[in-house]
Amino acid sequence: IKLILVDDVNQEERHSFEIGSATTLKALFNDYAEKRGISLRTLRFSYAGKTLFLSSAGRKIPDELGLQDQDVIMVHDTRKDHEATENDSSSQNPMASKKAKKSKKRSKKKAQCKRNKLQERKQTIKTIDDYKLEHSNKLTKLHEEAEIAHFKQSRQRLNNLAIERSRPKMKSKQSRMPKKSNCLPTMASNLFREDLGGKAVLDLHGSTKEEALIKLNESLEIWVDAAMQGSYPFVQSAVIVCGCGSQILSEVVENWIREKKNVANAPKDHFSRRQ
Repeated sequence: IKLILVDDVNQEERHSFEIGSATTLKALFNDYAEKRGISLRTLRFSYAGKTLFLSSAGRKIPDELGLQDQDVIMVHDTRKDHEATENDSSSQNPMASKKAKKSKKRSKKKAQCKRNKLQERKQTIKTIDDYKLEHSNKLTKLHEEAEIAHFKQSRQRLNNLAIERSRPKMKSKQSRMPKKSNCLPTMASNLFREDLGGKAVLDLHGSTKEEALIKLNESLEIWVDAAMQGSYPFVQSAVIVCGCGSQILSEVVENWIREKKNVANAPKDHFSRRQ
């Protein structure tokens, strides 16, 4: 909609503004003050005989106040009232008029300084396009310098330099130690016998895969019962002897341990071997 703001003293001072339906009146008043070059604090606005306060009406939109297209809002400049009082006082007291003129000049200078600072801030604010332009200008300078003859020669010289190879490391000859056998000595095949410091022993020598799995499952039930009858942390140590053949039974035992949640390998050097 289009709203017209008129000075209540000088009717010729008319300014029209087009605003959106969702724009608040405070934004309209700010534009009017900037256009006239005066402070918004010195202005008072009224519509249909009612004062439009910035604290309340300034936050509302035209529809909430019943404003329509081509409506007129009256504007009163409080500085004129101040000037009239100063003129009256100056006619009575000339010294007071001089002080008032000096204060008026100071206020004008302060207002002008504020305007200049605002303009400087607006000029210093850069957009993304400005930064892109500066970046492209710097890159063009770099490309121009790279095309100079002595820069090209230096790049070619560096590329043609032969890089010295470092000598290959000499491998130290170390005596290879014979691999230790993972086989355990044959122990008693009696499951109910305790050996190696009170630990159960299961001997799988001469068993097939199927027989070994059956013995392991049967032994597991016995070991679980023994662990539960013991003390905290309810763990039963056991030794499974597989032999030193083709290691087929060792693979069977390892796979069986991985499948069982309540079975785990003992740490290295946990069992002390008996002579």
